[in-house]
Amino acid sequence: MPWTGQKREERIPIRDILRMFREWSKARAGDEKNKTEVIPHGSQPCGAKTRAGTHCKNWGMPKNGRCRMHGGKSTGPRTPEGLERIRKANWKHGRYSKEERESRDRIRFLRLCLRVFGTGL
Repeated sequence: MPWTGQKREERIPIRDILRMFREWSKARAGDEKNKTEVIPHGSQPCGAKTRAGTHCKNWGMPKNGRCRMHGGKSTGPRTPEGLERIRKANWKHGRYSKEERESRDRIRFLRLCLRVFGTGL
């Protein structure tokens, strides 16, 4: 029980707690003017127009000035060399590669031939 050890007349009403919180937050808002703002990566705010019609307030990437949600992160490789590099990086086991599938098809065909025609070939 949260009121353990307190007498009824010592308890603070919730409306007074809320009033004190509002006063505290207003006083704290005045301190925001004295703070120096740290800009990450020496960048500036993204500034892209949001659906609400306001400007985006996230920090932009150094490369193009937009945030990660408005075009700051990479969208993947475009060149054939880059695409090949990604294809090799995503290679896991080769079980479904073209060569492996063709090899399995040949083996399957040979087994079928052996089953149908026997070992007399």
